[in-house]
Amino acid sequence: MTTSNVTWTEAAVQVAGLRVQYLEAGAGAGTPLLVLHRSTGNPGWLPFHEELSGGGRTVVPDLPGYGQSERPDWAREPRDLAILLHRALDHIGLDRVSVVGLGFGGWVAAEMAVLQQQRFERLVLVGAPGIRPDEGEILDQMMMAFEVYVRACFADQSAFTAEFGEQPDAATRELWDFSREMTARLTWKPYMWDWRLPYLLPEV
Repeated sequence: MTTSNVTWTEAAVQVAGLRVQYLEAGAGAGTPLLVLHRSTGNPGWLPFHEELSGGGRTVVPDLPGYGQSERPDWAREPRDLAILLHRALDHIGLDRVSVVGLGFGGWVAAEMAVLQQQRFERLVLVGAPGIRPDEGEILDQMMMAFEVYVRACFADQSAFTAEFGEQPDAATRELWDFSREMTARLTWKPYMWDWRLPYLLPEV
């Protein structure tokens, strides 16, 4: 797994009776950066995070129900996570951020923007689901071995190897299994899209 030489810290806040864990590094007067991970879970601090931030303050949370963040048993859709993350940012003291949402994290970021667009200076969604495509189908991660799905998400397989190694270790596979369970709960019906977003997101 890729590592970084940046000194980062790990902390948590309590939101609606749940612990929300996050990594943080950097400082500076610029707008802080929030990075939301893919449905595979948060792999930890990566050089990618450092490159995005340019050395500024960067916060990388475990989405509620993923990794070290406690699972909200009542959550049934990505918007529920968006509500919790807005409250987490309030507790962390981040009134305004730029956000990069990766994959499923992009869907959550889009929901956050729909709810409170004034909080975001910039919004970048990378390979995000959430809107039903006009053509084709969304790859169903629940119907295949998860490693096959994760590999399919990388256009460059060398990038997969750089992040996970030739063969993902047991801890990574355990993280994937735990994450997939939460993703299924939040995105199963309808699968990976929300009928509201096409109408609300263009106004952000």
